[in-house]
Amino acid sequence: MRERPGFDGIWWCWSGFGASPSGGKITYRVENLPSGAAYKFQARAQNAAGFGPAVEVSASTSAAASPPASVPAAPSGLSGAAGDQSIALSWTDPSDSSIIRYQFRERTDSEADWRCWRHIYNSTASTVAHTMPGITNDVRYRVQVRALNAVGASTADETSATPTAARTTPGP
Repeated sequence: MRERPGFDGIWWCWSGFGASPSGGKITYRVENLPSGAAYKFQARAQNAAGFGPAVEVSASTSAAASPPASVPAAPSGLSGAAGDQSIALSWTDPSDSSIIRYQFRERTDSEADWRCWRHIYNSTASTVAHTMPGITNDVRYRVQVRALNAVGASTADETSATPTAARTTPGP
């Protein structure tokens, strides 16, 4: 499944949600969406031969009691601490209570295009850190982080880091 919120017009990355019973109806609940936002969702099946065609559905969330007036404040001071196959991101809290979650995306120096924006699940307005696991060592990554609210996405802050394998020091 993948989603496209009405505010940015770009399809987000595909994500799997497990196996389904053969011939059974599949139900999937998408949670923590901004109030008063319009979405489009696509789903597709996969078997040993590959992916089938995508089906699309549109939906809207109920309007918020008092929606924010504008996109959220952007995170700032983004830094990335390189680890062994990981990058630990941290940023300054923009102190904007309208933020519902953060997203990140990355690309390597050898890639011309950014990868898809991905949710930092369980993030909230006060989140100021996220660790990206499963990153290739000895490759320089550029990473961006942005905030989301019911109106849309903030501008992104950017940093770079090069993960390196943990080195052991020889004993005496």
